[in-house]
Amino acid sequence: MAYYAHFASDGFQSAAAEPSRRYTEVNRTLQGPREDTQEDNVIYVNEVCMQMDQLMSKCEDHEDLLVLLVTHRGVMYLHNLVTAMNMLQAFAERDRARTRQPDADDLFAGYQEVFGDDVAPPKAEYAAGNGEVENRMNGIHQAKAAKEATEQLGRPQELTLTGDIDGLTETQQNILKKAKEEVLVHFENPANRHYLKCRQHSMPVADVIVRDERFDLLLHDIYENRNKLDVESACQIIIALDALQYKYFRLYNGILRHLMRIPLHDSYPSTAKEKGKLLLKACQCYVRAGFYDSPLYSKVCREIYRQPIEGATNEIDPESLVETLKLFAKVDVYDPVVFSAAAARLMHTPLTANDLSHVAAAYAAHNNYTKTHDEVMIWAANQIQKRTNEFTTLELARCVNAFAGMRLFFPPVYNTLVQRLIDDLEMAGNSYVKMQLTIPQMSVIVHHLANFAPDEHTTQSLIHNFMAYLEEYIDLVDEKCAINLAFAVCATNTHVANPYLLSFLLRIIGKGTEWEQCKYRVFAIWLFHVINFPEISANMPKRCITSGMREWMLRHGNGTQFTAELKDIADILQKDLGLKNITETDTTAKGNEVIEGREASDAVTAISSIDISIEDIKHKIVINENSCRNDTQKPIGVDLVIQNLLRSTGAKVHSVNFQHWLSMNRTEKEQFLRDVLSLS
Repeated sequence: MAYYAHFASDGFQSAAAEPSRRYTEVNRTLQGPREDTQEDNVIYVNEVCMQMDQLMSKCEDHEDLLVLLVTHRGVMYLHNLVTAMNMLQAFAERDRARTRQPDADDLFAGYQEVFGDDVAPPKAEYAAGNGEVENRMNGIHQAKAAKEATEQLGRPQELTLTGDIDGLTETQQNILKKAKEEVLVHFENPANRHYLKCRQHSMPVADVIVRDERFDLLLHDIYENRNKLDVESACQIIIALDALQYKYFRLYNGILRHLMRIPLHDSYPSTAKEKGKLLLKACQCYVRAGFYDSPLYSKVCREIYRQPIEGATNEIDPESLVETLKLFAKVDVYDPVVFSAAAARLMHTPLTANDLSHVAAAYAAHNNYTKTHDEVMIWAANQIQKRTNEFTTLELARCVNAFAGMRLFFPPVYNTLVQRLIDDLEMAGNSYVKMQLTIPQMSVIVHHLANFAPDEHTTQSLIHNFMAYLEEYIDLVDEKCAINLAFAVCATNTHVANPYLLSFLLRIIGKGTEWEQCKYRVFAIWLFHVINFPEISANMPKRCITSGMREWMLRHGNGTQFTAELKDIADILQKDLGLKNITETDTTAKGNEVIEGREASDAVTAISSIDISIEDIKHKIVINENSCRNDTQKPIGVDLVIQNLLRSTGAKVHSVNFQHWLSMNRTEKEQFLRDVLSLS
C-alpha cells in the first residue's frame, strides 16, 4: 500500500522519503515499567502519531472523525487507525444509549431545549405562594400549550402555519409566535448543535457509519496492514466491527488468519489476564459473525488455561472460567483439553447460580457422554440441591435442559423445578401476568419433565396447569411448541386434560417445516392419538403421516434392528429361566400391509416384542433405543410412547435398553431378567 511501509531499521521515519507508515505499538508499560528496561516507558514512538490521536480525540461526532480520516490520511499511522475504530465504536454505543422520543415530540423537545426543563416544583414551595414558583409553573403551562400548538401544526387539513390561526387562544398564539422566531430556527439549520441533540428519530449512528464510503476506506487501510497488528489491536478492531454490527468478512478472515499465526502468550503477569479477557471478547464477536468451527477458540482457551507463569496467581478467575465454557457452548468446535482443565477447577471455584447454570449448559452442548462431563453434571445437581433458593426459575430450567440433553435424571432437581413452575402458573393465572419463561421455553421444559418423569403426579398437574395457561396465549404457540406439548400429553397419558387445546395443537403440527426434523416422533404422536383418543376429530396433514410411516417401518416390522437381541432374550427365558409360555411377535410381511392400509392397529402389532404369560398376567419385553443413562429401565423419547401404546393393550411392559443388554454377559443377563420379571 502506498500509504504504509514497514519499520525502518533505525526506528525513525525518513524525512526525505515518501510518507512512510509504521505500526506504532502501545507498550505494555501502561500497566507499569518492565524490570529489565526503563526505555519503554513511552506510549508513542513518533510525535506525529501522538498528535494525530490528540486531534482525533477532539472530534465531537462521527462526521468530524470521518472527515479527518480523509484529510489527514497521508500522515495516519496504523495505531491511529485502530484509535479511529475505537472512537467510531464509542460514537455508536453512545447513540444507542440515548433515549429516543416519537417524531410527534420533536418540536416540543426543541422548545424545551431552548426555554429550559419543565420540572415540577416541590409541593411545599407551591403552597408557600412563592412568586418565582408560580412564574415557573406558568412557563410549564405555556410549554404544554406549545406542544398542543405544534401537534395542530402537524395536521395541515385542520391548521397550518400559513393558514388561519383565529381558532387558537391568545396564549397559544403567543407561543406559536415564539416557536416561529426561536424554535423553528433549529430545524432550518441542520448544523445547529441544539437540533442535532434534539433530533429524535434519525438513522442510528452505526448505520450511518457503515454506509459511508470513508469508512470503507478506513477498513481497506486496516486490511492492507493487518499483518502488522498486535494481539490487542486486532481484538479491538474485531470488537469495534461487532459493535457497529458490520460483518466485513474480508477483514474478519484476514485478522483470523493473522491471530492463528502469531503467538498469544504474554509473559507479563500484569497484562496476561486483561489480554485473555480481550481475546475472549474477540472470540465471542467471531461467534456472532457466524464462525462456528474456527480453531481460534481452542488456541485462545488453551492459552488461558495454560499453567500460570511465575509471579501470577495459581487460580483462574471465575469470570474467565465461565466465559470460556459459554464460548464453547455456542460453537461446533469441541476441545477435550479445555473441558478437562475447566472441570478440574470447577470444584474449587465459587460460582453464582447463574454461572453454574451456564456451566451445565456448556457441558451438555456437545452431547459428549464421557466421565468428565457426567461428573460435572452430578456436581451441578448436588449444588442445586444445596442452594435451591439461590436459583431462579430460568436458571433451574436451564440446568434441567442440560441434564435432559445428557439423558440424566436427578429426581430432586426435576421435582424442584416442577413445583416451582406449578406455583408460577397458579400465580400467573390468578394475577393475569406472564411467566418468567416464554411459551417456547416452557414447552421444551414440559417436554423434558414429561419425558423423564411421566408417572409423577406433579408432572401431570403441571401439564394441566400449563394447558389452562396457554388458553390466554394461544396465538404464541408455534409448530415446535405444539409438537413438544403433544408429545408430553402422550408420554403422561393426560389427553383428557384439555381436549379443545389438544385438538388445536394437532392442527398446528404440519403447518410449517418443523415436523420434518422429527418425523418418527410425529408419527408416534399420531398413532397414540388414533388409538387412545380417537374422539378428537382434529388430525395432522396426510404428508406428515405418510413420511412418518416410512420412518416407523425402518425401525419396526420387517425393518426391526433388534432381532438378535430378542432371540437372545427368548433363549435365556426358555433355557435358563424355564419359562414356557413365550411368544415372539411375528412381524413378517407386516410392512406392506401397514403401508397400503395405513391401519394404526397394524402399526402397533409391527412393534417387535416378546410376549410372556406368567400366572395369567401378560408381559411384554421390548428393546428400546433411548433410555435414561443413570436408569436404563426408564425409556425416553418415542420408546416411552411405544411403552404407553403397548400398555393400552392391557399388558405389563418391560423395556430393555439394547446398549445395556449388549454390555452384560449371559449370567448378568439372566439375573437382569429375573429382576425385571420379579422371578425368584
